[in-house]
Amino acid sequence: MINHPSLKKQKVRVTGVEETLDDRISQLPDSLLVQILSLLPTKDAFTTYAVIAWKSLTSIKLECLLLNDDEILNLLSGCPALETMELYDVGGFRRLKISSSKFKRLNLKKHWLLNDNNDRSLEIFAPYLQHLEISGNLKDIKCRLVDVSSMVNAKLTFNIACIKDIQADRYEIVDEEDNCHGYHQGFRTLVQDYLQKLSCATELTFGCWFTEVYF
Repeated sequence: MINHPSLKKQKVRVTGVEETLDDRISQLPDSLLVQILSLLPTKDAFTTYAVIAWKSLTSIKLECLLLNDDEILNLLSGCPALETMELYDVGGFRRLKISSSKFKRLNLKKHWLLNDNNDRSLEIFAPYLQHLEISGNLKDIKCRLVDVSSMVNAKLTFNIACIKDIQADRYEIVDEEDNCHGYHQGFRTLVQDYLQKLSCATELTFGCWFTEVYF
């Protein structure tokens, strides 16, 4: 994380009165800020600013990051003009709430969660989203579409892992037959929810996992 004094707000005392001055970097145009941040490692670039204010930014791509719910919310709140976001191998957060009416396109690839919670789900709340693509390996994560009522095009081509493989990786010993049935039933219910929530879409694309759990 970059922690240089020039990136923080500076405090000066003038005639006995303390005044707070905005840091100069935050006053630069967003186009120049993006160019500067593109030269930094992704994690350092993102954590350069805890308040984000990229008011003119319309598109962003993040790779290989760990973000919690508050951090992803901070990012979205600080980019009110954002229209497109691509997240590649960005994990950690369990809720993605996009309230802006300008946000139209989301590409989510290879999301992951820490193994510190039994809740293996990701909720997406995006009432104005029109184009959604979820791909890559989600393993056992259940990606729930809470509100996607404006969806036009959705491509859900992500892969899920068999519970037996996941348990083998974790060195767990359980009743494979009973557990596998319940595991697939959970995803079968999820697919039914997809079909209901995406009924407004004009084009849908599902991956092979759809037939594996639904039929």
